[in-house]
Amino acid sequence: MKGTTNPIKISKIYILLTLIIVISILMSVIVEAGGGRRRGSPPPPPPPPPPCPIQSAGCYKTGDVKAGFGELAPAEFGYFLSENKCKRTASCDCRGVPDNIAQETDPDGSSGACSCIAGTDWNAKGRCCGDDTDDCGKISIGVLCNIDANAEFAQWLPSTPNLGDVRYVGCGNAEFLSDGVNWIKCDGTFWKRTISNIEYVCIGIGRESIVECCGDASCKSRIDGKRLSTGQSVTADKTYYCRTDKKFVTDLDVPNSQIDDTALINKNKATCEKAGFTWTGTKCCSEADDTNEYYNDINGIGGCWNSKPVISISFVEGTDDSVVNGNGQFHGCEIDKTNYNKANDNLLNIVDLHAGVSLIKNDNYCSNDPEKNYYCSFTEKWLPTDFADRTHFSLAPVQNPKQLGECCAQDQCWDGSQCVENQANKPLAQPIEGFRCINGQWTNAEPKLSPDETIAGFCPKPTQCLVNVFASKDQCIDSGQYTGDNYCENGNWSSRTKLLALKLLKLKTGDYTLFCDSRENTLNNLKYLTESNELVANVLTNIQTNNFCILKTANKVVAATSINKDVETIGSSLDIFGVTSCNDALIDDSQYHPCDNTNRVWYNKNLKSLIYSVTPITIPAEADQLGSFEEFILNPIKSIIAAIKRLVTKPPYDQSYINAVKKFEKLYMTQLGSKSIKGTIEGKNFKNAVIEYLNSDTDVCKFVDQYSLAKKDALSGISCQKEANNYYILVQGSQFTSINPDLIWSDLTAKLRLK
Repeated sequence: MKGTTNPIKISKIYILLTLIIVISILMSVIVEAGGGRRRGSPPPPPPPPPPCPIQSAGCYKTGDVKAGFGELAPAEFGYFLSENKCKRTASCDCRGVPDNIAQETDPDGSSGACSCIAGTDWNAKGRCCGDDTDDCGKISIGVLCNIDANAEFAQWLPSTPNLGDVRYVGCGNAEFLSDGVNWIKCDGTFWKRTISNIEYVCIGIGRESIVECCGDASCKSRIDGKRLSTGQSVTADKTYYCRTDKKFVTDLDVPNSQIDDTALINKNKATCEKAGFTWTGTKCCSEADDTNEYYNDINGIGGCWNSKPVISISFVEGTDDSVVNGNGQFHGCEIDKTNYNKANDNLLNIVDLHAGVSLIKNDNYCSNDPEKNYYCSFTEKWLPTDFADRTHFSLAPVQNPKQLGECCAQDQCWDGSQCVENQANKPLAQPIEGFRCINGQWTNAEPKLSPDETIAGFCPKPTQCLVNVFASKDQCIDSGQYTGDNYCENGNWSSRTKLLALKLLKLKTGDYTLFCDSRENTLNNLKYLTESNELVANVLTNIQTNNFCILKTANKVVAATSINKDVETIGSSLDIFGVTSCNDALIDDSQYHPCDNTNRVWYNKNLKSLIYSVTPITIPAEADQLGSFEEFILNPIKSIIAAIKRLVTKPPYDQSYINAVKKFEKLYMTQLGSKSIKGTIEGKNFKNAVIEYLNSDTDVCKFVDQYSLAKKDALSGISCQKEANNYYILVQGSQFTSINPDLIWSDLTAKLRLK
């Protein structure tokens, strides 16, 4: 051992010196015996002193008992001699062997002394390891005294070459960590250290109390300690998970403030999944630090409900399908409602652990999950859509329905047990308790009649009019639209002729005559030729005119008609009105505009109506085209009907005349001073004509009664009643009866002349 004198070598030297002394004495005796002493020589010198006993270098037990190196127990160690020592007495000669060699009684004094004791180890920094009871786990200037549990072996462990290594010291039942400069003891108190970017934790006492997080790389520790890879964990005061970056963490959730940190997400995700948990996007569900964990992971693959992952799209167990997770967000189906699922009313009180707000987004009826696989039913459950549109909420229109409401397609309605198809384009579809499903809404159903009143059906809106129940589309038209002369006015059929009559009546001054009827009845001669050599009748047919209204007033005659073509398409047919073009009037503002600068022909683009005069006229603009209708037309006709109802107790046929007059497509009004004739006729097949003669000088009833007596039958007739100088006539019949109102209409009106 370095620094220690070999005791065998010292013994050999001592024997050699003794032999030299003996040979010298023998040589001297031989010389004297052979030659004798010469006379006169001095006497021989005295013999030299005897040599001193020599104590060999080495180890000694208590009591000066020599022992070999490594043979002694600490309690047996007496001392150590580094060299041979002369044990000098008064007459002996040490013969050069020193007599002042100190006895080293402390094994920490030298490596030689230390080597006397079995199982020890010497280090210049730490001295002797294993000789003292307090050497166990002793740390001295970067070296650790490691003694096994049986105290049979001791070893100095330097820190520097063992960077990051962990060693178990058996004598002290403790582990130590090297930081490259010194050793750190794990004594049961938790600590965490970072060495070369690797984290270690102390979690207790004894073996594997120091734990290294190796992540996805190799470990520094080789023999002792515990080594964890990514996702593995140990538990002390908390559960510590080994992350991919060789760091210990207790929380694998990425805070909301760092959800854009891709690197952190990747590290926590890998750790979470290798730990056997579920990664939901930015957070880890059910790691040990989160008890009763609830959270949303918006735009993730799911969320966490009471520390259990719920992956999109799936239901939360125990909620009776009232809570579903979609793309990381928990959705509730009208949880605050109390019609159904009352056990779930308190679920809205659950708070998102990370956001600090309500966990559940409470959705309205008919909300869909992001993938539209489920919808929020009126039953407060998420039900499968079955790939159908379930986004429109509808309530049943019936009393005591099986289920009050439910989700249907946008254009469907709930009838109490099922979704009903849209009836908007099904005019013959029957209502349910007075309601029809119109574009997803239950609407009061009022039957409508076709323009000829032969077929009944329904329209989507009460303001619409029924055109044709058998058409593939456009079975109804809106108020303000028309077909032929039939004009839809707030859900009731009227006529464009009525509008023309009203317009002309506003042009009258003083005495006047207004006659609205077919072109054959209103126009005097249809057989003359136009400037282009066309028959007027043919021209009017070509431009598809409807009834005409003729106003005579103040030595002026004004004619009006509606057409079923756009005026810009009739070309030379305009010649009949004395103009070649009507482009100046093509202004779609529902007003009349002159076709040219002559101001004789005016055109309403919206109504496709023409007003013509031989002389220039002015048609004033009106905000309300139906303004004053009651004053000019409706009230006078209603007054006639009221008088007939009062005077005619027994109509020729029935009382249909009371409600028959609606369209005013045929109208006659004339006034001369205090005298007037007013009347209208209406009906498709069976017709009613009502006429009033005010202040008449002629006994009208005398002639009417004679005619009626001669012509009437069971299905037709004329009734005439006089009141003062006023006469009221009711004509009823059809083309199939003896009296046809159409045939005598002109005779009773336009062919009469007031005097």
